[in-house]
Amino acid sequence: MYQEKLNLFLESYPYLAVEIFSNSFSRWLVSVAVFLSVYVVLKIFKTVVLSRLKNLAEKTKNEFDDIVINGLDAIHWPFNFFIAAYLAHKFLAVSQNVSATMYYVLIITVSYYIIRVLQAGVDIFIQGIVNKRPDKESKEMMRLISALIKIGLWLIAIMLILSNLGYNVSSLLAGFGIGGIVIAFAVQKMVSDLFSSLSIYFDKPFAPGDFIKIGEDMGTVKQVGMRTTRMQSLQGEELIVPNSEIVSAKIQNFGKMQRRRVAFSIGVTYNTPKKKLEAIPEMIKKIIKAQKKCTFDRAHFKTFGDFSLNFEIIYYVDSADYVEYMNIQQKINLAIVEVFEKEKIAIAFPTQTIHLEK
Repeated sequence: MYQEKLNLFLESYPYLAVEIFSNSFSRWLVSVAVFLSVYVVLKIFKTVVLSRLKNLAEKTKNEFDDIVINGLDAIHWPFNFFIAAYLAHKFLAVSQNVSATMYYVLIITVSYYIIRVLQAGVDIFIQGIVNKRPDKESKEMMRLISALIKIGLWLIAIMLILSNLGYNVSSLLAGFGIGGIVIAFAVQKMVSDLFSSLSIYFDKPFAPGDFIKIGEDMGTVKQVGMRTTRMQSLQGEELIVPNSEIVSAKIQNFGKMQRRRVAFSIGVTYNTPKKKLEAIPEMIKKIIKAQKKCTFDRAHFKTFGDFSLNFEIIYYVDSADYVEYMNIQQKINLAIVEVFEKEKIAIAFPTQTIHLEK
């Protein structure tokens, strides 16, 4: 019954049966109608529905909807065109080669725009982190992480496209593996420094402004870069240390100290009277307590040295600043010299006494 009605309809409009490139004019009309319908629907979704969803997403505090909406907003007209063309060609009688070509174009187009959507999501996510930590080091590190993620997404997409196109991806990976080993040896040091910078960023053993010691090198951290960390030494010169060396080294971070423990010794001569030896700890205690940002711990007559009677003094400085600590130590030393001169207590220095027997 359906076929009879279709034949009667075609007899009424004979031009619909005219063949153009092996397809009747009626098939071409249906195909064009499908193409236009799909394209218009996708266009309306982009301009109307997505626009309203975008306005709603801007009013919420949730970042996930922003990532989704902005990702979909990254899809442009070529995606709509190729999707509509692929669906429209299904209503035409085409050769296997044409059908395969349309399928490959569809796979490439869809993969490309999926990666664009994911990239838009990555950009929003990374920007959210940068906004919370707007320092220069965070921006550079987030750009590096963003670039690595995007490269990874494109590599996965290329592998999936090649797999759908009929290529043996395993063989390709094996071939790339040999070349990859050669490249890896060539850029091993650079890659090591880059990943070390990621380790430093996430582990945060120090930050710009911290005074640190790495091996024999000491200085204030100025910048943590992609491959190196720059420090300014106490002498004033700039030290540039590869990040790979920092990750494997023992680091002393004086910038993290809440207070500094100070231990120093002082020696007096052997002819110092016992009463004055007993008074020395109290003298030093008063000197240290008189200093600002200082907490006295102890002072003891510790040892009999080769040429001196040695006292050990322990106190704390409530500051991590090295220069401030040295200023305090200097005041303490000068005060000790002043008190010892007043009490006629001689500070020892290397001496040797020779006794001659007759």
